[in-house]
Amino acid sequence: MVKHQSHTAAPTGMRRLFFTRLAWIGAGAFLLRLAVSAELLMQNGGRNSAIQPAPVTDMATYLKHADEILAGTFQLPFYYQPFYYAVFLPVIRFFSCSPYFLAFLQALIGAAACIFAGLTAAHLTGRKAGLWTAGICAVSSPLLLYTPFAMNETLQSFNFALLAYLGVKLMKKDSRKLALLTGAVWGIATLTRGNALLFGILLLPLLAYKKAWKSALAALAMCFLVQSPFILANSLHLKKFSGPSTAADAVLALGNTPEAPPGGRNPGLPAGPMEYPETYTDFMARSAERAVPWQMLDFMRREPGAFFELQFRKILLFWTGQEIPNNVSLYGEGENTVLLKLGLPGRSFILLPLVLAGMLVYLPKFRQKRWLWLYSLVVIYWGATALFYDLSRFRAPILPAAFVFAGCFADRSIRFYRAKKPLLVSVILPLTLGIFVVNAAYDLYRENLESTIHRFCRPDGIIYRKMDGVTLQLDHGPFSFGNWQPIPLKEKMVLQKRFAGLSGEKNVSLQWTFYLPPGGILRGTVNGKSFELTQPGMAVLKMDLTLVDGVAELCIDTVSQDTFALADLQRFYSRSSADMQILPGEFIARIHY
Repeated sequence: MVKHQSHTAAPTGMRRLFFTRLAWIGAGAFLLRLAVSAELLMQNGGRNSAIQPAPVTDMATYLKHADEILAGTFQLPFYYQPFYYAVFLPVIRFFSCSPYFLAFLQALIGAAACIFAGLTAAHLTGRKAGLWTAGICAVSSPLLLYTPFAMNETLQSFNFALLAYLGVKLMKKDSRKLALLTGAVWGIATLTRGNALLFGILLLPLLAYKKAWKSALAALAMCFLVQSPFILANSLHLKKFSGPSTAADAVLALGNTPEAPPGGRNPGLPAGPMEYPETYTDFMARSAERAVPWQMLDFMRREPGAFFELQFRKILLFWTGQEIPNNVSLYGEGENTVLLKLGLPGRSFILLPLVLAGMLVYLPKFRQKRWLWLYSLVVIYWGATALFYDLSRFRAPILPAAFVFAGCFADRSIRFYRAKKPLLVSVILPLTLGIFVVNAAYDLYRENLESTIHRFCRPDGIIYRKMDGVTLQLDHGPFSFGNWQPIPLKEKMVLQKRFAGLSGEKNVSLQWTFYLPPGGILRGTVNGKSFELTQPGMAVLKMDLTLVDGVAELCIDTVSQDTFALADLQRFYSRSSADMQILPGEFIARIHY
């Protein structure tokens, strides 16, 4: 009898030790988030975006809408996904409008996400993997950075960590109550960021495959029940069926026009606005008559190669080790915090290779429903984000779920090392591939293949007929994630830009971009027509003129020192030249006709 008790006591003691250690990691994650938040909130003597965000940011909009809802002055429809600013923030601000109170609660939620990610890993491969996962979540720089800001990333990271945990349990044992809870979290996650709705692609078929039709329907019903107040409010206001948010067209258009960059802003920049190209404006102008998803389909039919190349770039960019800034930047606000500057182990360029390595080595377990759930959660979110466009704050919510792979891989690698098992295939190769994808793949692609693929897909560059009947034509790519470089100018220099597919005389409106220093001047002629530019900074020469066989020839009469033409070295059609020498790129110039 005593022997039997000793056998049962050991596992109980080990479980207790695991939960104790997990709780300590959660407490550490909470305190670390509080410390980072305190640094961010105290920047510039309290004059910062955590306390007083700029009016143009989503943070300011969320706070404004939350206060309007509390005051009863909010105007329908719900444009952004509404849960964060219509439920979460109003509840918090009912008790206190202090940004310190918000940071405290979001630090608590962030720590809870670490714990649920750890529990998920423990269910899959063991307790040590769970501790590794929770620890990785605790130190992740993006998850720390977003804690004090009025943004939905921290809440959504908790939603996804909880969804991963509930899904793994539900795949192990069918339970109607668990299905209802999973559906409720799925609905809240969808109301926080709309692409979470796509998780139903997996959840419902998996439950149905287990012959748990009632649980599948219960989860689906609960998901839409949670969303129904917002669906009903928007539909009644717009007098047509609408989802809980009306922002889908704008978000899709940002990442899916012929000029769209794959992400919001270049890594390394501080927070700031994203790029809104001319074709984005036209997509939105058309959206009242033809929704953006249908315009994307039109784009795909016209230029399948260019459309899918853009999607591939976004898919690849999702895993970059750099953080793509938007409302908040690791390279702006984050550079002024000691903890984030010193917290190199938490940077994505170190942690994401562990995620990809884990996804590779556990691929044989894909047939197990629990693993299939976790894989699909990460992969579906990856694809759903890339379908729109990439930002660090769009990637951050899935990190706790993705770090389950990292924690399991770290634990497995240590066990293999201690057992003196071969490490080449099981550890070194997958980790090397992960490091390559995260830290080199996108840049290698853009520097060596992108221009060649665009020459094949778009031999005449971008030619786009706008809603007003005017045709837009250009050869260069976007500024964001492009390679715009300065071309020094001098007097008597001749620049030539040829636009493909034009023969004979063609009347066009030309826009040609230069850089002028303060007090600088650029004077000359284009096809014999005089111009003068004096605007400092990035200056656009705008002229109506006649092209002959698509050629615009610019002759410089007077030019200040440090004045440049700009050329995109990620596009190369041999249609731009300076003093008869073909450039290894294309001038930043466009025409309308």
